[in-house]
Amino acid sequence: MKEKEVLKIFQKCGGMLKGHFLLSSGLHSPDYLQV
Repeated sequence: MKEKEVLKIFQKCGGMLKGHFLLSSGLHSPDYLQV
């Protein structure tokens, strides 16, 4: 399975979020993977 396929699965089931996220480390990220 390729990386793009895995990411599509996470996006489809709501585990991969796109937006603006403030991480607990204080850094910002455009993506968030909820596992």
